[in-house]
Amino acid sequence: MKRSYPDPSLQEFIDKEIQAAQNIKTQILFTKDYQEIGVHSPQWFDLKKIILSNACESSRFPPRTLLCTLIILRSMQIPCLKRSSTRFLKTLSGTVKTITNIEFSYSILDEGLVVAYQDNGEGIPAEYKEAIFQRKFFRHTGFGLFLSRTILRITGMTIRETGEPGKGARFEILIPAGAYRFTAIQ
Repeated sequence: MKRSYPDPSLQEFIDKEIQAAQNIKTQILFTKDYQEIGVHSPQWFDLKKIILSNACESSRFPPRTLLCTLIILRSMQIPCLKRSSTRFLKTLSGTVKTITNIEFSYSILDEGLVVAYQDNGEGIPAEYKEAIFQRKFFRHTGFGLFLSRTILRITGMTIRETGEPGKGARFEILIPAGAYRFTAIQ
C-alpha cells in the first residue's frame, strides 16, 4: 500500500495500519509465551546478549537512529522463560516512536539486583504508572506490560515504572538476591 499510494495524506494512515499489524503480531507471539507458562521451566539467559540482540537492535527503528547505552559491565544471567525475555525488551523499547536513546544499567541492593531501563520518550504520567501493567490498559503497549509483569513474577521478579513524566520512561526490574548470577566476561 505504501508504494501503491504515495499520497502523503494517505501515508500517515498506512503507517498506522502497519504499526497496528506489528502490534497484533507482537501480542500474538507474546500470548503464545503466556500460554506456555507453567509448561516450561525458566532457563538462564545472558542479560547483555538479550539486550543487545533485542532492545538495542537498530534495524527495528528505521528511519530514526537509536542510541543504546549499556552500563552493565559484568556478564550476568537471569532466569527467564525462553521467548518472553526477548519480547519483553521489544515491548519496552518499541512502544514510543519518539525514543532515540535508551540506557540499561544495574545496581546491587540488599534485596537483590535492580536492572533499569531508561528512555528519552514522553514518559508515563503519574496516574498511569500502575495502570500500564493492567490487562485492560492498551495505550501503546497492548497486553505487553501486563504479560511482562505476570511472566516476571513467575521467576520472583517485580517491575515498576519510576520515570519522571516528560523526561522519559524508567522501568526497574528487581531480581531477588540469589535469583541472578554473574559469569565470566564474554
